[in-house]
Amino acid sequence: MIDPAATFQRKLFLDSGSEHDLERTARRSEEDEDGHAIGCIYCRSVFDLFLAPWCEHSLPHPSKVCPKCERCLCAHPMYGQLDLWKEAPAAFRRHGFLKLFVLYF
Repeated sequence: MIDPAATFQRKLFLDSGSEHDLERTARRSEEDEDGHAIGCIYCRSVFDLFLAPWCEHSLPHPSKVCPKCERCLCAHPMYGQLDLWKEAPAAFRRHGFLKLFVLYF
């Protein structure tokens, strides 16, 4: 089943200058290094990506776990698409991210 919200987010990422969005996200996170709020694609709750625990999957890029629904992004159909990953900005690297998945913006 295709997740319409994820499809919309991917379209925005691909159509709206993804490098510009990545730079803007990096600047915002540098200014407020204490957190990066995102919405869970499954339960829609908002949580701090930096404070959320890492999942226990052994994929090349483990993901963060939503504190409310306790789901990670590893099983999401878009998670394996290499074109949806970017180098992580410095603020994210300081929190353990080597690469950044599009749905973390």
